[in-house]
Amino acid sequence: IFLKVGLNGCHAHYCKEGDRMSNIFDFCLVIVDTVQLVVLLIGTVASAGIPASLFRVVRLVRMARIVRLLRASVFKDLISMLQGMVGAASTLLWSCVTMVLFLYTASLIFRESL
Repeated sequence: IFLKVGLNGCHAHYCKEGDRMSNIFDFCLVIVDTVQLVVLLIGTVASAGIPASLFRVVRLVRMARIVRLLRASVFKDLISMLQGMVGAASTLLWSCVTMVLFLYTASLIFRESL
């Protein structure tokens, strides 16, 4: 972040229209990670009074940054394929139910006739 701010300037880095909120989110994550590192270097988390689960939640939120990558134009085909799979899931489920019911009925008929 410091390199980006140094190259682009503070206003250009944080106030660009498309990425404003994600850049502020990244900055907050870096600050929280820095606090976590300082707390772990100084002493245990329990003695600092900060629960360890808070830092675990922050790590999970950091993984949410990956979702930002899916907005890139490279992944448009992947997104449309996933949307197609989700849309076809209900049709696939009902076709499997119909096939199972048919096989069950046929097996009962053939079992009684033999």
